[in-house]
Amino acid sequence: MKGIIDESRVYTVREAAELLGFCKLTVLRGIQSGRLKAFCPGGKRYRITGTDLANFLTGKSSGASCIAKAEAEEVR
Repeated sequence: MKGIIDESRVYTVREAAELLGFCKLTVLRGIQSGRLKAFCPGGKRYRITGTDLANFLTGKSSGASCIAKAEAEEVR
């Protein structure tokens, strides 16, 4: 891990990836698989709370709260 997680913050996928030392795709896969909880304000891009990021690292995550746009289009 490259930084300290501020549990009072909300992170973008890019910020979470940089903080964890992962690539963005790895973070997105974690969200889409349900291992990393995230939300989509306005139905657009994922956001991850600091608390959910910390829970992910400790294995206490409960999954994503919305489906990726690409997955939603596949369902149609």
